[in-house]
Amino acid sequence: MSRVKTFAKYFIMFILVYFLVDFMVNNMIQNSYVEMEDTSVAQDVGSSYTIEVKKATKNISGGELELKITKNENKPETKYLKVDFYNQANQIIGSRYIDPTSVEIGQSKDMDMKFSYKDYDHSRISTIAELPSNALNSNNGKYLGLAVLIGLITLCYVL
Repeated sequence: MSRVKTFAKYFIMFILVYFLVDFMVNNMIQNSYVEMEDTSVAQDVGSSYTIEVKKATKNISGGELELKITKNENKPETKYLKVDFYNQANQIIGSRYIDPTSVEIGQSKDMDMKFSYKDYDHSRISTIAELPSNALNSNNGKYLGLAVLIGLITLCYVL
């Protein structure tokens, strides 16, 4: 009988710890996101596009931009939108490119952009005529650290 009581105590402690950890993790996730002001995203897109920032959030490891893009002209002078991400010292820490060619004249398109720049403070959206040569390969090293870590763990396990 004492064995069943011990098992019941451990089971109840496990359930309590599970709910405590779940509560703490959810609370930390909710508190880590900071809603940014609308002035944190400056726009320099001319008359070709109208960009509305629906939501801009940041947390410890990155953030998210929700944009609503509307095309105003039939033949815009530029093809791509460039989003530059800056830190508090006003230095560029990264860039992302948006191809708005799927947006019809007078219609809007919602875009959601997630990024993982750690010291992110504000953004600037501008227009460019063509993509730089390294624009398509900018995220190739995203999981390189994780791949090296898994490789080292596998190597240690085999040896």
